[in-house]
Amino acid sequence: MSTRTASRPIEASMIDPSLGLPTISMAVPMPGFPAHREFVLVRLNEDGLLYAFTSIQDPELRFLVAPPEPFFPDYAPEIENEVFAALNTKDPDRLLLMTVITAGVDAETHRAIGDLPRGRGVLVVMNDWIHAAHSLTKTSTTAIQTFMSPLRGLVGVANYGKNDFYSSPTWKHTTQTEFDVSKVTSLPRVDIIFASADSSPDLIDAAAANGAKGIVIAGVGNGNMNKASLTAAANAVQKGVVVVRSSRVVTGVVGRNVEVNDDELGFVASDELNPQKARILLMLALMKQRNSKDLQGLFTTY
Repeated sequence: MSTRTASRPIEASMIDPSLGLPTISMAVPMPGFPAHREFVLVRLNEDGLLYAFTSIQDPELRFLVAPPEPFFPDYAPEIENEVFAALNTKDPDRLLLMTVITAGVDAETHRAIGDLPRGRGVLVVMNDWIHAAHSLTKTSTTAIQTFMSPLRGLVGVANYGKNDFYSSPTWKHTTQTEFDVSKVTSLPRVDIIFASADSSPDLIDAAAANGAKGIVIAGVGNGNMNKASLTAAANAVQKGVVVVRSSRVVTGVVGRNVEVNDDELGFVASDELNPQKARILLMLALMKQRNSKDLQGLFTTY
């Protein structure tokens, strides 16, 4: 059995300077620190988002902590009954939930792993293979070596704890991007529609009619689709919906004006991005008004 408790920010009374620093007694000491049970919360910033959880016995022992609620409003962990009983309270709403944050690495760990890679965008390391997130795709439902970069290949390998890089991404990424989602709470709706032989255009019509701002077609081969779907997609463009042609094929480039006249129909070609990644880029791109040429430029840049 367990009790669910809602995450909440620290109450004003907890940080009122007139009350001094409240002492927090640990019902059970933190793992690895059995001699330290008495702590105080020392506020580190004006917003009340970061605190130093400081040992009274040894002020040099500090943990960086934060209330999860401002970052994850719906976070509500379950507390086991024996833990809840040890807290000596009958009301879970009286509990103050804080999370310990690990910041950086110590000198010994840094020496062991070397300098962290910089300027290479988002990387994924699986089974000692280093992939760029741009090209990475999952190729098997359950196989261990499922992650591959069939189009661009590996960025490098991790050999016995040391990183050996072969190349750096040529596309824009991370700090180079013009996208800023720091104050964004929701992104424009973009639907993915799977193309198949004799597929009905109804799904395209329905997406356009029900609020989709963009549609990504997971097309056959080079992002193609049947005539009825092409007509429906072109009609959606006329209604202001952005249509991106991608491919359900694992690898390859969807080229502009190859097999489909994108200029005439107003489509955007996804270039190297699969439907899932094309959807994410289109959602970001639609945060502001852009014409078809500018949108196509984003897909060749990212």
